[in-house]
Amino acid sequence: MAKYRFIGDPQKYGYLFAKYAIYGENYNSSMNKVKNIASAFPKDWQLIEEPNNSFKTIYNNLLKMQEAKDKAYGNSALKPLDIFAKHHNYGARLDEKLSRVQNSSELRKNDVADIIGGLVLICKDKGWTNFDDLID
Repeated sequence: MAKYRFIGDPQKYGYLFAKYAIYGENYNSSMNKVKNIASAFPKDWQLIEEPNNSFKTIYNNLLKMQEAKDKAYGNSALKPLDIFAKHHNYGARLDEKLSRVQNSSELRKNDVADIIGGLVLICKDKGWTNFDDLID
């Protein structure tokens, strides 16, 4: 329901102001009367836009986000590639990120950084801190 705030001179309307007006941040409970007065004297009333915090709005926006992510990442969270998962506890997260790359139309810096970071975590966990033995 729309809410209105009185921004005009309270003395100008006398009884109307005392009975129906909104002053400051307090809202009138008889909105239809206020709406009629507001339309009759539009310069003295301001429609107050309020954020829509309803559960329906929240769920609809979450649904939009989830659909976009599912389209972008190709269900990577629910159907990972299972490459690293069988070898390490953090492997499932790496598999999910690899699946994102596989299902993405372009390679993203964020995905590459996440994969590198995950691989470094595995190296740290395994105690693989020196790679001199891999230099040819």
